[in-house]
Amino acid sequence: MQSYTRFLTVLLSLLLVNGLCAQENFTRCLTDEVHAEKMQNPEFRAEFERKNALVDAFLQEKVANRMPICANELLIPVAVHFQDTGLPVACAIDMALDQVERMNLDYAGTNADIGDWDAAQNSTFPAINNGESCIQFCLATLNHPAGFGLAEGDYAVTLDQTTGDNDAAWGGYLNFWVRDLGGGTLGYSPLGGNGNGDGVVCTTNAFSSISCGGNTINGTYNLGRTMSHEVGHYLNLEHPWGGGGCSSTDNVTDTPITDGATYGCPALGLVTCIAPVLTMSYMDYTDDACMFMFSIGQTNRMEAYVNANLQNFLNTSSTACQEAACLNYQVTSTFQKESCTGNDARIDFTIVEGNPPIQYSINNGIGFQNTPTFLGLPSGDYELLVIDATNCEYARNITINQDNAVVEVLNTTPAWCGNDSGTVLLNVPLPTNFEYSLDGGLTWQDEPLFENVSSGQYQAQVRNLSGCQGYKNVTVADENDLGIQVLGQKNANCPYVPNGSIQLALGGGEAPFSFSLDEDEQAFSFADFQGLTAGSHVVHIVDARDCAADHRFTIFENFSAFDEDCPCTVYIPNAITADGDGINDRLDVVASCPFANYSLQVFDRWGTMVFESLDISNKWNGGIDQNYVNDGIYFYKMQLTWGAAIGSANIEELNGTVMVIR
Repeated sequence: MQSYTRFLTVLLSLLLVNGLCAQENFTRCLTDEVHAEKMQNPEFRAEFERKNALVDAFLQEKVANRMPICANELLIPVAVHFQDTGLPVACAIDMALDQVERMNLDYAGTNADIGDWDAAQNSTFPAINNGESCIQFCLATLNHPAGFGLAEGDYAVTLDQTTGDNDAAWGGYLNFWVRDLGGGTLGYSPLGGNGNGDGVVCTTNAFSSISCGGNTINGTYNLGRTMSHEVGHYLNLEHPWGGGGCSSTDNVTDTPITDGATYGCPALGLVTCIAPVLTMSYMDYTDDACMFMFSIGQTNRMEAYVNANLQNFLNTSSTACQEAACLNYQVTSTFQKESCTGNDARIDFTIVEGNPPIQYSINNGIGFQNTPTFLGLPSGDYELLVIDATNCEYARNITINQDNAVVEVLNTTPAWCGNDSGTVLLNVPLPTNFEYSLDGGLTWQDEPLFENVSSGQYQAQVRNLSGCQGYKNVTVADENDLGIQVLGQKNANCPYVPNGSIQLALGGGEAPFSFSLDEDEQAFSFADFQGLTAGSHVVHIVDARDCAADHRFTIFENFSAFDEDCPCTVYIPNAITADGDGINDRLDVVASCPFANYSLQVFDRWGTMVFESLDISNKWNGGIDQNYVNDGIYFYKMQLTWGAAIGSANIEELNGTVMVIR
């Protein structure tokens, strides 16, 4: 009692300090303040850290083993305790049932406005997906604790029989404490509940979406999402801004960093730190109409918390929830596509365990029938619903598609010289009547034969009255009498100058001819191409009738024998390290071709010749006779003769400097 009194004192002081009148100062949730107060207790802090460690270990194990966080429904029993609200019991029960149903929709990701997330997700949050939690809630109806006047089958709803926010008699239940908090506060919760009689507190006019018994639901917080938010805290979710500021964390990997709460209905793409804020998360402070999802990371953390720390809830649900009778209720559904004939799809249901009579619907409860097979269906979207005698439900949305028609190309004839003389003959081996298109569906005809077709690539398309369609790629070749003969082809064999070539001759066609090489816009009247680089090439030929042909060829490299016209390249290093280590000790002269009449002279900076050689194998090692020269820059003059006319025309003379380094 002392602890509870202390908390009320803290709560009252917070309300007085914050004001809570203007929306920007509105305290939607006091969980952070409640948690900060409790963390002052070392025992509570140690227990809180222990439970978080269990959650982290559970998540890591599932990720490491690539296992789902939960494979089956996690059913949590709920008890609702109205305190000093003055509400009649019928109204209280209606509000409790409505609140539980709305939370089930929100947590399963089947809420009516989840489409708002689908519209925002790809453009603004491409890396975030909506989490469809397997956590579900039931308003308990069985095995109530003694002393509260509840009989078997009664809903676990009490009026003015509890006080505060903890009652050990209701251990094993997720308790909702509903009372008028005042001051603009909507609710609060433990950050990570124990299931030992604790629970979530909500103000009366933000609980559920029902106004009754003199209580009017707040027009801004009228969808029951205050409880979706507070139960998120109970299941170990923090506010997205964590401790506040852009360096904080909520321990969920896929929620963007934000520095504080957002209110109202902010525009999509609001950025407070480095990424758009996930304002539509149930864990923010936006209006009920503008929060409609949990992220996958948030649902994973809640499911892990239930598995790791709230097994007592799951154990209690098997005896406290009437819905437990449906745990073994299993339905499977299969379907067959609609064929091209039309209206012949089917849906079949199989019941593994259920209580007859069983009703089947493929339109979300409209048109129930007693038999598990639906025949003669068109393709489309279907909402499957199967209900047994105890109101156990199976629901599933499916899309049935129609088979594609098989399109055959029976024959094509080529177009002549690029004109429109080609033909295409199609066939669909089905008994129904089809229309045919060869231009991607722009125009249609009843006959499968297309005439006056030019050469090129086409997509044939067919369709019938039932909506069956089919596609086939078709190529119409280009035919002409241009013959191409290679008279000669030479590979490239100069290391530094392209000297490949090809010479072509034509047979057929009508002069004059034009030639172009490698898509060059320049046209030539001859087919002798010189100075080609190694690699792939294509020669395009067009005659006087606009008939065209291509010749593709490859010029290879062959440096085993140089042509006489290949220029000679001489390499002389610009430095030597004459230190006797065997690396770059000498002035090595390297040429890319055979040569003769070699001479090399080396001079110091005063013009004194320090080395001379007429033999390329006699290399300068930075010395004069037996003595080495000093470090520094030296000048050289070199001559050689290369090519077939050695000794006459191709005399190479090179002058330069070389640095001696030791």
